[in-house]
Amino acid sequence: MKLRAFNVRDMVWRWNPHKANQKLGSGWIGPYQVLRKLSDISYEVKHLETEKTVIVHVDHLKAVRGEE
Repeated sequence: MKLRAFNVRDMVWRWNPHKANQKLGSGWIGPYQVLRKLSDISYEVKHLETEKTVIVHVDHLKAVRGEE
């Protein structure tokens, strides 16, 4: 496990193993926005397009770098 920490309103990508199993799939979906930190290892995030929220383990998140 890598030591990762995110702040509220940070932009992140979420790992989706179903997308990774597709041909040429990268597995990272999003972007998501961090809504709140539930514990050191779990975060509640919201998909920006669909507005759906999900609780995710910190190992399944990575920070969005640069601009889209």
